[in-house]
Amino acid sequence: LFIIKHWKKLAKQTISPPQDPKTSLQEWTQKNKLSLPEYAMVNKSGPAHKPEFTISVCIENYGIVTAQASSKKVAEQKAAESMLEKINSNTKKAS
Repeated sequence: LFIIKHWKKLAKQTISPPQDPKTSLQEWTQKNKLSLPEYAMVNKSGPAHKPEFTISVCIENYGIVTAQASSKKVAEQKAAESMLEKINSNTKKAS
């Protein structure tokens, strides 16, 4: 009874997992009625056992941002994160 009494409210709360930058960027573009982010591989370098990917992401009215990582997925996440930072800094400047 003690647990139910004191934890019931917390147990009913829906806890959503943290979102990755790609998901956050996609939701932001949809919320702002913009085209979805466009990702492109700009470059792949390095040996096969240790590749380095350069990925760009483009959002209309916000330009292009690139990022590098040892996998495409991580490079896309980093590019999305950089784009979100760019959007946030532009939003602060406009305020």
